[in-house]
Amino acid sequence: MRKFFRQRLLLLCIVLPLNGLSGQTSAGSHLDIGLGGGYAIPRGDFSGIAKTGYHIGLRGKVFSKGFLRIDAGLHYNNLGMEKEVLIAPFAPPVMEHGSLGYWMFSAGLAVEPRMEGPAPYAGVDALFNLLESTPTFESQTSHTGLSLEGGIAMPLLPSVSVDGHVQYQILNLFDKGGSGVAMTQLVAELSLFFTVL
Repeated sequence: MRKFFRQRLLLLCIVLPLNGLSGQTSAGSHLDIGLGGGYAIPRGDFSGIAKTGYHIGLRGKVFSKGFLRIDAGLHYNNLGMEKEVLIAPFAPPVMEHGSLGYWMFSAGLAVEPRMEGPAPYAGVDALFNLLESTPTFESQTSHTGLSLEGGIAMPLLPSVSVDGHVQYQILNLFDKGGSGVAMTQLVAELSLFFTVL
């Protein structure tokens, strides 16, 4: 029952921002689409199992007339992983290496002042993560999470901008599985955005 309500809450967090797209764009706002990539760095207990990997993503940003912004995105994250495995009762353990890849769907809100030149911003996203491979310790196939971010957007041309940001992501906010490990990571990403509407 609790999992049912968590899934509905996450769905609400994703649908409400996306539902505002048409209203925001019709109010004289604009839509930016961007592609970016960077590093994903595991933190906390998760860093004892997962190693630094890469993060790529496609993001959309809908700007209102004020300072509020709606974000949505599709991302792919891949981390190296390792754990000790016992192959015989009296033999020393060996390290098993693999990778953990997952697709991430995100949606949320950000605050970005409308100003000339570089503009700082901060935001929060709901995450839904689909695990692609779990060779080490995970048994679940999906997780719900949360992302906090801060960054700077800088215009290059009238319809082109570059965006650099850092996110602190809790990948399994509610469902930590049998391992009990909180999957947290820092993502540093650089993106190129184009105004399309």
